[in-house]
Amino acid sequence: MIYINDNLYVGKGSERYCYRHPKNSGLCIKLDYKKVRKNKQNKNEYVYYKSIEKRITSWKHIPYCYGWVSTNMGMGLAFDYIHDEQGAPCKSVKYHLDRKTLTRQDLEAPLDELYSYLMEQKLIVNDLNPSNLLCKFEGKNSFRLYLVDGLANRDFIKLADYVPTFARAKINRHWNRLLVKLCYW
Repeated sequence: MIYINDNLYVGKGSERYCYRHPKNSGLCIKLDYKKVRKNKQNKNEYVYYKSIEKRITSWKHIPYCYGWVSTNMGMGLAFDYIHDEQGAPCKSVKYHLDRKTLTRQDLEAPLDELYSYLMEQKLIVNDLNPSNLLCKFEGKNSFRLYLVDGLANRDFIKLADYVPTFARAKINRHWNRLLVKLCYW
C-alpha cells in the first residue's frame, strides 16, 4: 500500500487528482475523486495504454503508464512524472498562455512536432486541450510538449485504433479543435 498525503499533491483535473509517488520521484499517481464514476477515466486510459504499448515506437510526448497501484486513497494509475530540473511539475500550455510567458508563435514548432508524433504513432486523444499539454523546457528557449491526460478512444466501436485513415481523421478533428481553443489566447 502506498500512502499519499497533501504534501505530494501535484494537481487536479476534471475527474482525477495527481500526486507524486512517495517512494519514486520519477512517478506520479492519478486518483479518481468522482466516486460515482468508479474510476472510469483511469480504467479507460489504462485500457488504451495497454492497447498501444506494443505498437508505439516512442514515448517522446506522452508519459509511460506503469499500471495500477494501491494507495490509502484507493486504486490509482502510476505514470512518468513530467517535471522541471528542480523536480517541480511542469506547467501547462494554458498556464503559460494565461501568464503570457509563451506566445502562440513560441508554440508553433512544438505543436508541429506533437502533431507529427500523434499522426506517426496514430494516437487518439479524446480531450486535447491546453490544460492537458505540459511544457518541459530543455534549455533556455526550447521545450517539448507532453500530453498528460485525455489519451484514449471513447468510441463504442474503436475503428480508429485499427484503421489508419480513421485514426488520422479523428486526430485531425481533435487537433483542429485545439487550434481553435489556442486562437482565443
